[in-house]
Amino acid sequence: HASVRIANDEVIVVGGVDQNGALLTTALRIGVRGQVMVVPLLSRGRRFPAVAATRQFLVVAGGYNAAGTALADAEVFDTSTLQPIATIPLTAARGQATATLTSNDSIMLTGGKDSQQGMAVLPIEIFTP
Repeated sequence: HASVRIANDEVIVVGGVDQNGALLTTALRIGVRGQVMVVPLLSRGRRFPAVAATRQFLVVAGGYNAAGTALADAEVFDTSTLQPIATIPLTAARGQATATLTSNDSIMLTGGKDSQQGMAVLPIEIFTP
């Protein structure tokens, strides 16, 4: 799983597996007072996705499917409503990558592997809203 703080100081936790090992498509939305809500979010489960948020957008990129294959897309959500906005392709499939919010409100996606036991992924990708 991965977590990120969004603009209203809530924390969103996405990805991972349940107690039976099934990939989760839901997210935990943790409020400023500690209240926890389970919300539907992802179109498909992702293990080890990269997650970052701008003031407007939550980006959940890459990760692995249930077979351990790296995913080559990112899901984009509105941070205030968590409604899906788009699914965008990545230039390289990757899991275990890092998503970093930059000073100009872009998200930089770096590193990762092409499968859970695979080769490192080199291209850096930038998401600019």
